[in-house]
Amino acid sequence: MKDLDPRTKIIIVMALSTLAVVIKRPEVLFFIWIFTVALLKMFGVSLLGTFKRLRRFIALFASLVLVQSIFSPAGNSLLTVYGVRIITTGGILTGLSVIFRMFIIISSALILSTSSSTEIIYGLISWKMPYELAFMVLLAIRFLPILMEEIVDSVIAIQLAGVDLKRIPLKRRISLYTYIFMPVVTATLMRARQISIAMESRAFGAYPFRTYYRRLIMKPKDWMTVVMTLAAALSVMIWYCTL
Repeated sequence: MKDLDPRTKIIIVMALSTLAVVIKRPEVLFFIWIFTVALLKMFGVSLLGTFKRLRRFIALFASLVLVQSIFSPAGNSLLTVYGVRIITTGGILTGLSVIFRMFIIISSALILSTSSSTEIIYGLISWKMPYELAFMVLLAIRFLPILMEEIVDSVIAIQLAGVDLKRIPLKRRISLYTYIFMPVVTATLMRARQISIAMESRAFGAYPFRTYYRRLIMKPKDWMTVVMTLAAALSVMIWYCTL
């Protein structure tokens, strides 16, 4: 399924993300996430890498469950401190809904990784998206890895100087983060200026329309996948409304 049209993949991601936002029951969201993981396997995405990405958010997800339990108490109380219900069954269910919703959105977005960023941009342009906006999206996609590499390089440079960020006090840690981000921001602004000069020298935006060497063509299997995706999403919505 890797050779599907990028527009087909965008539709699949949009359908899964819409279901994740609309549906609130955690058990339904869990089955949608399992289906999303099965789709990732069919698209050839590494499931081990997917779970490693999601593992980074375990602390965040646990805090979400706790916050939902405190500020959205419902159901039976499982933990009460000085008369304040800290953990409730309703809060846990609400927190699980948030967790599975994020799982679905993050996992479904990995489907787009099976196509290059240029193909995704071509797909957006074929949907009459202004090429200026499409070019901005393409720059953002290509710029983020470079930005992350510069941040990692700055952190490694500070660690090589003998600074352990985990053991120093919070106040000093905040001041060190300013030393980390200042060169990153400066390098980013310089790179953006170079890109803008290069775009102006090549007359970017001088003409209202652009031509493209490559043209995307929807194949029969793409149309079949789109119909099946929309039909499955509509069926899930109808079934959810009848629960």
